[in-house]
Amino acid sequence: MKDSYDIIRNNIDSPEILETKIELELTWPPSLSPCFVISINEDRWKSCLNRLSPISEHLIKWEGTNGREIDKNRWIEEGLCREDKILLNRGLLGCYDSHFRIWKHMLENKIPKAVIFEDDVDIKFDIDTLTTITESLDELEDLDPKWDLLFISRNYEKSPNIAKIGKHLSIPGESYGAFAYALTFNAARILCLNALPITTHLDIYMTNQNLRKYSITPNLFYVTPVVSERASII
Repeated sequence: MKDSYDIIRNNIDSPEILETKIELELTWPPSLSPCFVISINEDRWKSCLNRLSPISEHLIKWEGTNGREIDKNRWIEEGLCREDKILLNRGLLGCYDSHFRIWKHMLENKIPKAVIFEDDVDIKFDIDTLTTITESLDELEDLDPKWDLLFISRNYEKSPNIAKIGKHLSIPGESYGAFAYALTFNAARILCLNALPITTHLDIYMTNQNLRKYSITPNLFYVTPVVSERASII
């Protein structure tokens, strides 16, 4: 007997199943919730909320650390970052700290899994995309139930995947961009262990930790063409 998805694929234009089709398109996997959206700009948060409206019930605005308010010399004095390691501007420090605070929040509130988005993220909501996400999660649980980190999107052109291990999954190389990823409680614990002092960029720090890391290929989310807030904060 065919399930509802098979029926929809075979009768894609049938008006009788239009309501079911729409419901399927907009179903977000419950295991990928909550979804924290990092933002320091109210207009960008509202724009992101509008773009991701089909999954808005899962989205939680996370007030990002505004780099403009960081006293970099004080951070260095307090051991929060190491200027001698890498030249990090205040925007990059704010970005790093925003993610770090979510990891700590997961530990303090015993959140088993979460997704972290940055507010310039976007996705094409259709049956194929949502099905790919669901299949990727099923595949991941079968391959490695103890997974830690899943890049829903990453810059694999700049740093290619090491190996493809399934229909949708790959082992990632060093990742650039942390605008859409899922992580477990254990990943948050490991990431928090060595997060301070900040010595490198957030995405590089994440991929250099001893985590069971995977990525979905091809990318499902992408970055909208806007000027990064952190790029303008020195």
